[in-house]
Amino acid sequence: MPLFRPAISPLLRATPVAMGILLTVGTAHAQLTLDITIPANTPASDGVYVAGTFNNWQHGVSGYWLAKQPNGHYTLTLPTTVRGPVEFKFTRGDWTRVEAEQNNNSTPNRSFTISATGAATYSGSIPRWVDLPMPTATAAVRQAAPTFDVFPNPASARQPLTVRLTAGRPAAGAAVELLDATGRRVLQAPLQNGTAHLNTHALPAGLYRVRLGAASRAWLKL
Repeated sequence: MPLFRPAISPLLRATPVAMGILLTVGTAHAQLTLDITIPANTPASDGVYVAGTFNNWQHGVSGYWLAKQPNGHYTLTLPTTVRGPVEFKFTRGDWTRVEAEQNNNSTPNRSFTISATGAATYSGSIPRWVDLPMPTATAAVRQAAPTFDVFPNPASARQPLTVRLTAGRPAAGAAVELLDATGRRVLQAPLQNGTAHLNTHALPAGLYRVRLGAASRAWLKL
């Protein structure tokens, strides 16, 4: 049976293109979490939704609304019944406000294959919306790519990790995340007055990545 496509199907190309990366793989039930960043000029009053093969390409459905997180990302975990290959797009509630490429061309369908077992995270970004201008480079860099110092680096087993913002302006409520070598988040701390502290004494030695918004830095625990 052919897959359903919305009325303005030219926005949905038949060629599936994976526009995100697999960040984490676990051992829970087969379940996919979507984790995306959106353009800086997205109206604060607009919701972000996903439509795809798993919901007959219905836009603006409350069960497929992405929640804004403290780090500025938008996330949604799909039902465990959604398995196998899927295609999808992000909208602000209808097909006249669908995601687009930087040159305002139609974005190809995003795609992902959810395994029968295990959990995964699809991470991606929306360059722009079809009905809005491209965000200015200055605004995008200021919000999405702050710079920060991490110290001590490397650190001994008993030393806490301190992250200090040096430039840029992260999204309101942004949090510092510590990721292990597989991309799994192992610690998180709020950024307060430009500084965050993470108690890492229980973590094993190894290479980690500190992430704040779209910026990240390597950190080594001895």
